[in-house]
Amino acid sequence: MRLAVLSLLALTQATLPTPADPAVRARAALTARLAKDDIPALSVAVGLRGKIVYSEAFGHADRESRKAATTATRFGIGSITKALTMALAGRLIDQGRLDLDAPVERYLPEFPYAGRGITTRLVAGHLSGLGDDFANANRLTTKHYDTAQALSEILEQPPTGPAGAEHAYGTGTYTVIAAVIEKVSGEPFERAMRRHVLDPLKMTSTVPNDPRAPMPARATFYETDSANRPVRAPRYDPSHKLAGAGYLSTAEDLVRFGSALLSPGFLSASTLEQLFTPLKTSSGTDTGVGLGFRIGAEAWPGMGWTIGPDDSRRRIVHQPGGGPGISSWLVIDRDARLVAVVLANKTSANVGGKAFDEMLEAFLPGD
Repeated sequence: MRLAVLSLLALTQATLPTPADPAVRARAALTARLAKDDIPALSVAVGLRGKIVYSEAFGHADRESRKAATTATRFGIGSITKALTMALAGRLIDQGRLDLDAPVERYLPEFPYAGRGITTRLVAGHLSGLGDDFANANRLTTKHYDTAQALSEILEQPPTGPAGAEHAYGTGTYTVIAAVIEKVSGEPFERAMRRHVLDPLKMTSTVPNDPRAPMPARATFYETDSANRPVRAPRYDPSHKLAGAGYLSTAEDLVRFGSALLSPGFLSASTLEQLFTPLKTSSGTDTGVGLGFRIGAEAWPGMGWTIGPDDSRRRIVHQPGGGPGISSWLVIDRDARLVAVVLANKTSANVGGKAFDEMLEAFLPGD
């Protein structure tokens, strides 16, 4: 009997998680962040070598009804949408249908700024000189746009300077890329995204953020009031900037996406390098931004991300996302073959910093 008890005890101890268990370390860091920053919900996932090794959701997708967030809850992803858009462009490049360095007017004869050297690559890398005033002024619009309607509004603002001269981040400007993709693919942007990116990668939970569509799995969006308490964000329609910041997704779907970019296959090696190579201004200044991605280990301002002493020597690309009720981050460590995603349903939630750092370190190979 004593031997049986000892054997049972040994088996139980062997199966219980220990503080060194990556999931335990990640969970502790993330629950602490949820409470400290009063974030209604977080959803996270980590992939290693193409396989999801951790996925968990915390908090409430809807705080008022106490509806729990799950790994199937769809969160706003903000500018991570840009990475999806450029992967779609990459698929068309690999099919020989799109030339990033051709002038935009080759694909859009109605483009009003022909002859100024504006290319799809420069738009994607925020070097086109096109302004983003329309998107900024309409961040809370409830009007639904198709690509042509949004493009006509966006292009009413003339370029602010010569193409290539200055790096100026834009989101509505990605609607130019959506229009080019529609012309090249011969189908609406949403359908092209589904056909060339989402379906092949089995990203079944990634959809446009269309407030007109019933979607029980969509998280409620929150911002903070004057007392720094979460309150519901106004309903808005991001269709005018769909290609730049208009999609919903899950952490697991985005890990599948990032994992497909760890090595050639979904995209060719040459196209991957185009996405992951930082552009330079015409004067030679490195922007630190590729096509739909930020390049290198330096964090989005204020996130304070550092993942160990060798981060400066690793090939890391990442893309944050924000907006009303949206805070998100996708990180791809190409050398560790690690992909990590964190999504929150609150404006300006601190989804980086120490908590995300600890989650990453917990799953880095060799830790």
